[in-house]
Order: sequence, then C-alpha cells, then structure tokens
Amino acid sequence: NLFGFERRFCLMLNDTEEIVPHRTTRIRIYMMDGEEFVFESLGDRMFVVKLLEDLRKALSGTITTASDTAFHNSVEYIQEEPDDLDTSENDQPANILEADELTEGLHL
Repeated sequence: NLFGFERRFCLMLNDTEEIVPHRTTRIRIYMMDGEEFVFESLGDRMFVVKLLEDLRKALSGTITTASDTAFHNSVEYIQEEPDDLDTSENDQPANILEADELTEGLHL
C-alpha cells in the first residue's frame, strides 16, 4: 500500500470452495465459480485461515468436533434478527440531546 490505495472485496463465505495458507504471510481463497483471491501481509495468517474456515463450517452446518460446536454456539448467539432486537426509547445513548436542550442558554 505504497500510495495509500487499497482494494476491498466482499466475498461470500458460502461461495468459497477452499481457504488455504499461501507462501509466508498470505492466504489464497478459491471460489466455487473458479476465481482465486490472494490476500497478503497478514500478521497471523493461520488465525485468519482458521477463523474463516470455522465461520464457513458454522454457516454450512458441518459442525463435527466439540470446539466446532462451541464456536457454532457463539456464532448463533450473535446472529440476532432485527425483529428480535429491543428498540425501546430507553435505550437511546445519554449524549443525545433534544432540540430545546441544544438552544437552551443561547441568546439570539
């Protein structure tokens, strides 16, 4: 990233075929449609590979080991549907001010 440019990709995990380490600090992602992507300069690429593979397993429902099950349960915990979320008025952050409060004390 010598000139400050970067390219961002949004890859659907369900569309990945294989995620493997590549060279020393890279990972290669093979897509079901035949495309390949290489991501480089990863500090801990094995962590990234394991994380992506675990997420992929959780999404596909192929949980096989106890550690996979624990990970799957934690993933299910954070997957709330918007309809399930409580959006009561009491949940507003304290730093939101009403319009009257903003103009209070101003001498116009």
